[in-house]
Amino acid sequence: RPDIFAPPDTYSTAERSFIRSLGSNIAVFRDVLTGYALEQKSGHGVSSADFQVTPAMVNEVLSRLRQRGATVPDSVMAGARTYIPDQIGYEVARYVFGRPAEVLRRIREDHQVQQALSLARRARSPQDLISLATGPTTQPRSP
Repeated sequence: RPDIFAPPDTYSTAERSFIRSLGSNIAVFRDVLTGYALEQKSGHGVSSADFQVTPAMVNEVLSRLRQRGATVPDSVMAGARTYIPDQIGYEVARYVFGRPAEVLRRIREDHQVQQALSLARRARSPQDLISLATGPTTQPRSP
């Protein structure tokens, strides 16, 4: 067990519904994302690895998905609107700026990593970090 338990990031119910609705079209979705990312690379659509995914980008991916025969029911559209931006961000970062840019983007959005970094930033020494991790406001690890 870890010194501090940070619940893992999980998909919301709406996001899981969207993913389930894709069913056998998940490969089509991944292909659409890759194609879109490659177009961003060749067309210089983004200029920084920290780019913001816009609603227009999400709409374009959804449009391409529909054109490829993968329909998204209106009942799961909310999940698509929260899941797709992250996926676009990761894919475009990887193809335009390289794998390290994608990894950095994922790390910035990883709750567990951010909690660990927060503790490390507050610590003034390795012993201080241990004290922070096992202090009264955290769950100490059982022997």
